[in-house]
Amino acid sequence: MELALHLGMTVQELTDSMLESELNQWANYARRIPLPFKRMEIMLAQVCLLIAKTMGGAKQVGVTDFMLAIPEDMPANVTRIEAARKAFGFNPRKPKA
Repeated sequence: MELALHLGMTVQELTDSMLESELNQWANYARRIPLPFKRMEIMLAQVCLLIAKTMGGAKQVGVTDFMLAIPEDMPANVTRIEAARKAFGFNPRKPKA
């Protein structure tokens, strides 16, 4: 699914147009070198860690503490945004009307 997002395609378009061997090559590449969105997430987490350590509030934390980890077995009816809100404990006082 992540590869389809990076290529600007739906998963169905990707599976219809790509051979299994090419998909395996992409999977091997992504294991060695993270795809752009993942690299961006890692870089932003590093910036957050640096800011937290500079401010003195991060004693025993690492980069992964600033990365969003959404479980792979997330129920189909839960969106990534809802999962992120739950992961960060985001509960706005005024719900959208």
